Amino acid sequence: MGVWWRAAKPAAPLEYRFSGLENECVMTSEVPKRAALGESDSELDGVRASRGELQDVVGVRGGVVAGGGLRDGVGVCSEVVADVTTPFSSESKLTPTAQSNSKSINRIRVPLSVRIALLVVLLITLLGTVGIGFLHFKYDGKVAPNTTLAGHAVGGMTYGELMVYLQGINSELMFDITADGVTQRVSGANIGVSVDVAATAELLLSDWSSGLWPSVNPLVRKERLIIGSYNLPQLQAYLDETFDGVPASNPTFVFNPESNTWALSAGQSGNGVSALALFPAIQKAVAEGGARELTAQRGLVDPFVTDAAATAVAQRLASIAANPPTISYQGAPLYTVTPSDVNAWMVLTPNVFDHTFELSFNADAISADITGALAPALLIPGRDEFRLQRAAGEEEVVLQSGADGLRPASPSELAATLAAALIAGTGDVIEPQWGDAPFTIKHMTVSSYHLGRWVDINLSAQTLLLFDGDTPVAFYRISSGKEDSPTPSGSYYVSDKSEAATISGPTWHYNDVTWIAWNRLYGIVGASWRSEFGLPVSEGLIEVTPEAAANISAWLTLGDPIEVHN
Repeated sequence: MGVWWRAAKPAAPLEYRFSGLENECVMTSEVPKRAALGESDSELDGVRASRGELQDVVGVRGGVVAGGGLRDGVGVCSEVVADVTTPFSSESKLTPTAQSNSKSINRIRVPLSVRIALLVVLLITLLGTVGIGFLHFKYDGKVAPNTTLAGHAVGGMTYGELMVYLQGINSELMFDITADGVTQRVSGANIGVSVDVAATAELLLSDWSSGLWPSVNPLVRKERLIIGSYNLPQLQAYLDETFDGVPASNPTFVFNPESNTWALSAGQSGNGVSALALFPAIQKAVAEGGARELTAQRGLVDPFVTDAAATAVAQRLASIAANPPTISYQGAPLYTVTPSDVNAWMVLTPNVFDHTFELSFNADAISADITGALAPALLIPGRDEFRLQRAAGEEEVVLQSGADGLRPASPSELAATLAAALIAGTGDVIEPQWGDAPFTIKHMTVSSYHLGRWVDINLSAQTLLLFDGDTPVAFYRISSGKEDSPTPSGSYYVSDKSEAATISGPTWHYNDVTWIAWNRLYGIVGASWRSEFGLPVSEGLIEVTPEAAANISAWLTLGDPIEVHN
């Protein structure tokens, strides 16, 4: 048995623990006002157990508390007995403890001093947030406040103002260089020394990445140095010329196109004022924007690049030449980079600080070759359209309809890909993006016509037409004589035909070819040795495919006219 004891005003909700029998029941509750001691059948609203809700609890003075089952619980707190003669004594089985409860009717009183402190903190936070926001708004896109560059205040400058300021510093760079008792004044531009305007501006505007407050803290002084750009080979050339130095020379590469190899010439030391020895003083003068009076000592001047480093580059070039990239179309190779290409495109830049050559490839030079010397190899041929105008005012007759070909869509993109493949040296197969190569419309005329069957050969258009009177019957592409062995123009007639002729010249000899001659030296021949037609590349003959030659021979008879013209 047990009873509930009600404190007048408990400081906090109480936890009541019934223990000592079969079960343990822990209840945390505000003691309801109606649960006065001795009242029977009083409902204890809000009484909760740690494992559910008690229901129908009755208080009896000096007796027992009998409880029903735990609603929504997992156990039973029933017939729990407690002696209440000395409530809450150390011997009591009913023990109250303070416990937090969200339904407590008691309020915690916060001291005034704490409230004032919290209000001050809140006010400071609010003012700080507003202040930082204002500073960020004011310096958005500008140099952070209280920033100096080489001792000069630049805080608050916009990007444009900063660029003008830096370019002004760059234009005023002057140096007094003294060597062997002789002083020479020179501008930075003449010795390859300048302000790296872009890098310096980026540094000054990068404070915004250092955090919200540090980036615009007006109390923190930010000291910055000018970033310089240095061309030490140009500086060395100036020193050699000005102070009568004997120039040093870097190792050189000589390409042999016959063996596709590079021969290496060793570097040579010189004597004079060393650019490398003078560099730290120049760098300090530029960075600090201070005194630019420099003193140099004459002595041994070594090459910028060592022979060992150059040998390593030569070996790498040989490896690239042995395993070059290839440009392909639908898996079929179109062009494989040659060692001569590698030699023409490579760029060797001396790295004066670690005494090596940096090997790269000039993408602009590669792009120029893609649209120039390599263009025929990288063209997927289309088909030109040929039209014949038989007489002035008449509608042209289409002899051959045109069709677009293909060529690299972006020479610059292909050039960049080729440059990267050459650096990798892995022999990549490159399939570029292709764009249309529009066909050309060629307009043709015939100066005179013949009755019956005759042949018109146009050397400019590289075409052969079979006519029946003024009606075109057949059209063929040809390859006529090249520049040093041209096909002569004129009016001729078919003087001989053979299906298995043997023909020869100073540098050629062919057996069993179809041959239609107009004199003993020139004629139309079926050229099985040639795969493409349309360019003047022969030794003077009119070359066509073997099938075309057979058709022409079968159609013509001896004595038929042949007109050859440009």
